[in-house]
Amino acid sequence: MGYAIYCRISRDSAGGGDGVSNQQQECQKYADQHSLVVDHVYTDNDVSAFSGTTRPEFQRMLNNLDAGKHDGIITWHVDRLYRRTVELERIVNLVEKTGIEVRTLRAGNLDLNTANGRMAARMGAIIANFEVDHQIERMMLSQQSRAVEGRFRGGFVPYGYKVGNSPGSLVIIPEQAAIVREMARRILDSEPVISISKDLNRRGIPTQNGKQWRTSTVRRTLMKPSVAGLSVHHGKIVGTAQWEPIIEEEDWRAVVAILSDPARRTQQGNVKRWQGAGVYRCGKCGGTMITKKSRAKYGSGRNYLCGKCAGVSRNLDKVDDVVDSVILGYLDMPRNQLRVANREETEGEDLGKLMEERRHLDERRSRLGTLFASGAIDEDQLVVGTRDLKQRIDKLNGRISEVRKVSPMVDLVLAGDELQQRWRDMSPDIRGEVIDELVTVTILPTKSRSVFDRESVRVEWK
Repeated sequence: MGYAIYCRISRDSAGGGDGVSNQQQECQKYADQHSLVVDHVYTDNDVSAFSGTTRPEFQRMLNNLDAGKHDGIITWHVDRLYRRTVELERIVNLVEKTGIEVRTLRAGNLDLNTANGRMAARMGAIIANFEVDHQIERMMLSQQSRAVEGRFRGGFVPYGYKVGNSPGSLVIIPEQAAIVREMARRILDSEPVISISKDLNRRGIPTQNGKQWRTSTVRRTLMKPSVAGLSVHHGKIVGTAQWEPIIEEEDWRAVVAILSDPARRTQQGNVKRWQGAGVYRCGKCGGTMITKKSRAKYGSGRNYLCGKCAGVSRNLDKVDDVVDSVILGYLDMPRNQLRVANREETEGEDLGKLMEERRHLDERRSRLGTLFASGAIDEDQLVVGTRDLKQRIDKLNGRISEVRKVSPMVDLVLAGDELQQRWRDMSPDIRGEVIDELVTVTILPTKSRSVFDRESVRVEWK
């Protein structure tokens, strides 16, 4: 047997792993100088020991040490090995169980077999925790201060603006600002979001990223407080921004109220009353479907009819039932929820990654109870671990909620057992937006109009 070298770097901005490589070289040099045999090198690159994110190689090394496969650990510094007391205690338990040695190049050997050695190590971990907590606290206070002062704090620049020359400032881009005002006016005039996004794409107007507009992009753009000249911190408006608003605050709040209400649409004016109108396509000529009263009094008493050739007509309720069953059946499967989350454009947020991280944290929180029951951790560790995980989960939930506000798709993905009820509660135009983003629905011609054939409704995923 021999020693295990453990290397880790929290952030590898260059992506080349040079920091880890340097640690390994120095650790190997130390081993050679002390006539120690190295039989394996464990490397976690771009993974923080403080964040609580799983370090796969660290875990594998502990498992192998527990199995007696190594005589000890060589690492560059203790902060490469652990930053949290719960991880230190795992190493202490291993030392007591197996008698392994822990050698560091910058902090000397850790004698975890003695009370004094364990106390020194624990004090170091506590200090490390304090330093990181203090750094985070300073950063949060600085961000809050900048937000209250109304300064732009970096990150994704809202559509309609560019970063100004003075620190924390934004400058209006006139052409984009005109589009924002146009979208706001059309929402206030009760125009469906889907028709706005389609019109912008037809006119060749790109988003901030140079992509096509989607309904979620329109919503997100209009619901940003920044377009009304308001500054936000942790999802809450904290003051007036130092940049010029594109939309007056009163108009912006009216737009947000319209877009935020799932049942906002009435059946008046130009508002779409049927989810497939303008969305479903004719299988004969490719035109879009409109609706028309039917002679047969079934359900709503309406049919979908091709608005271009009038050559395809089908009962509205039965077609919608087919489409609804396909959409809900797909979104009810967790793997599909993740696929949809990953494809949804959420500026500055990777929704799929957020959901996966939350699932991972939930699993870790569940495992804490098992570890406590088995005696692997004590009550204090259980309390601290549960509290830390809850705080992180709450932050994740907050970030996810911000995305959920502006995207009906995300709202459905996260609905869980309430999926069908959430779908029913959505207004027809919002359901139409979701359908249009996910699938292409084509109503095919049939020989018989008296018998409804489900196969005549073709649903293709985009």
